[in-house]
Amino acid sequence: EAGTYVRNITAAHLGAGPTPWSHMWSLASEEQFYLLWPLAFGLAHRRRALVAVGCLSFAAMLTAFAVGDVPMARFSPLTQAWTLCLGCWLALRGWAPSWPSWLSWAPLRWFGVRSYGMYLWHFPLIAAASMWLTPSAARGVGVAAGVGVAVLSWRWVESPWLRRPTASYFDTSVFACSNTPRTIQPSASRPTLCRRARRPRRAARTR
Repeated sequence: EAGTYVRNITAAHLGAGPTPWSHMWSLASEEQFYLLWPLAFGLAHRRRALVAVGCLSFAAMLTAFAVGDVPMARFSPLTQAWTLCLGCWLALRGWAPSWPSWLSWAPLRWFGVRSYGMYLWHFPLIAAASMWLTPSAARGVGVAAGVGVAVLSWRWVESPWLRRPTASYFDTSVFACSNTPRTIQPSASRPTLCRRARRPRRAARTR
């Protein structure tokens, strides 16, 4: 489920029982959006079609809640498509929020850069800790351990990958910007990573 990005579909139809990968449903929704974005972009010039798809999805979510099918309402791509349609509609209309300056505070930037690792690791660690601890204690230990593992992951996996000599602008930008859907990552940190990764390539062309 985690590797094939179908956790949201299995959770909707088979239930969202607790597993170390239960939280991967949101990542599955994100990856499915990337696959379906060309279709959504094709509907962009037909605003009514995009709005209609969003309204149908929203109605499907309300219906699922009304009949008591909470997993279907919360996790199915059919009942959650309205959120993506709304985001596409706002983006295509040129809407861009203005974030307050305090979001560039250094501690928030530190967490933002490492937030993707925290997202990936915290739930498996909570599931592991719950085998020996009470639920509340397991959550505390899992979240704290998730921060620690995310720091190590950033230091030894993500950061070296971004700074490798053969890194291209495309894959570096995608990797560095992958945190933004979950925790706001100020843009000042992303270009720095991209520039560092591209310098060896420019130097190689000048020799």
